[in-house]
Amino acid sequence: MKVLILNGNPKAENESFEDYIQKLVLELKKNGHNTTVLNLKEMEINRCIGCYSCWLKTPGRCIFNDDGPTILREYLKADFVLFASPIIMGFISSLLKSVQERCLPLVLPFLYVKNDRMQHISRYEKYPAIALLLDHSEDYDQISAKIIEKVFRSSNSRKFLFTKTMNNGPEEVAYAINSI
Repeated sequence: MKVLILNGNPKAENESFEDYIQKLVLELKKNGHNTTVLNLKEMEINRCIGCYSCWLKTPGRCIFNDDGPTILREYLKADFVLFASPIIMGFISSLLKSVQERCLPLVLPFLYVKNDRMQHISRYEKYPAIALLLDHSEDYDQISAKIIEKVFRSSNSRKFLFTKTMNNGPEEVAYAINSI
C-alpha cells in the first residue's frame, strides 16, 4: 500500500515528534508499505486566501506557484494518508491546516445533500483513506482531539479511519494501518 505521511510538526527542536515519525516509517516499511513523508516545514505552502480560483478560473489548480501541487499529487497517488501534528492552541499546526485548506481543489464547487448535510461533489473517482496522528503533549486535551477528529470526519471525499496519539507506540499505529 502507498502511504503518505503529512508531517505537520512546525518545530525542528521537537525531536520526539520527528523520532516517532521515523520509527513509524520503519515499521511501515517492514510491513511492505511504500511510505513517503512530506515534512511540511521544509516546503513552501501559501495559505488559502479563499479566492476560489481553483474552482472557477483554474479548475483543480490553485493560483499559488508553491509546493501545493506536489502535495496534492502525492495525496491523490496514496492509498492512505496520515495527517500528523502536534496540537497547538487546541488544533492542528498551522502548517497542516494550510494543507487541509489547500485540498479545496480536490472537490468541485457543486453541492448535494447527504445525511442532512450539504456536501461537495468529488472531483476525482479515487481518494485515499485518511487518519490522524496527534502529539500527546502538554497542549493535548480530549475535547480538542474530538473537535479535530470531527473536522476531518466531515469531508465526503475522504474516508476517515481513526485517530491515534503518540501515546500509542509506532508499532500500534503501523498495526492500525496494516489492518486497512
